[in-house]
Amino acid sequence: MSVASAQDAPPPALPVPPPVPLILDQEGVMPDFGSGYDVSPDDEVEGDGPLSTFDVPVLEIPGLVAPTTGEVDRVGSFSLLNKVTAKLQPIELVIGEAADVGSMSIVMRDCISTPPEEPPETKVFLEVYENKAGFDNQLFSGWMFASSPGINGLEHPVYDLWPTACKTSSGEDFTGIN
Repeated sequence: MSVASAQDAPPPALPVPPPVPLILDQEGVMPDFGSGYDVSPDDEVEGDGPLSTFDVPVLEIPGLVAPTTGEVDRVGSFSLLNKVTAKLQPIELVIGEAADVGSMSIVMRDCISTPPEEPPETKVFLEVYENKAGFDNQLFSGWMFASSPGINGLEHPVYDLWPTACKTSSGEDFTGIN
C-alpha cells in the first residue's frame, strides 16, 4: 500500500452514538438555557433581589432550635449528712458558683438528669476543696451518681454528700434534651 492510497482510504468507523437532538419547546424555538428567567416586580420582595437556584430558604422548627438566651441555668440538689450531729441538710448549687459548707468549698461544674422515659439517674461533676491552715486542698474532683453514691463518693471524716436532682432555674428537670 502506497502513501497515496492510505490517504484516500476512509477512516475506520468508531462506535460513537449519533448526537441526541435537543428538545424544542412548543413553538419550535430552542430554549435559552443561559439567561435564567425574567423577574417580574411581583416576584421580588422589598429589599431582596431575585432568588437564585442557590438561595434556599431555611425553615426554623421551634422544637429543634437552640434557645437564643444562651445556656440554661442549672441547679443541682444535694443531700449533705453531717456525721457528727447526724443531721441531713439539703443544698442547692448553681453551676460554677462555690458554696461553703464548714471548712469545705463545693463547686458544681456540670449536672444532668435522665429523661422520664429512662431509668432515673442524676450525674454531677463536682470539685470539693477543704481549707486547712490557709491552703485549699482538693478532696474530690469527678462525677457523682445519685443511684450509686458509694461508687464515687466524697470521703470526708465529717460530711457525706450525694446528688439528688438536676433542675433548671425554673424548677424543671434538666435532661439536656431541648
